[in-house]
Amino acid sequence: MSYLLAVLALWLIWQFADHWLVFAKWVWWAAVAVLGVGAKLLLDGWDEWYLGIGLGGATAVLYALTDLLLVATDACKVAVLRNPRSR
Repeated sequence: MSYLLAVLALWLIWQFADHWLVFAKWVWWAAVAVLGVGAKLLLDGWDEWYLGIGLGGATAVLYALTDLLLVATDACKVAVLRNPRSR
């Protein structure tokens, strides 16, 4: 559960930082990998620190799916609003 919360926290940090800061895409990928390792160190210490790169990868996947989730939820909302209500 703590790993999931770490991924969500990293994703939230990435969302806010990407909104205000402009960098090349590779900088964001490197930053999220480093932050993932940092989150792993905070959670479990130095044992198997390299697994934090996986936390960064999970954050990157979530970030890539963010736009898709936004479009899908908007399409659902439009579909619901277009249907006339049956009484």
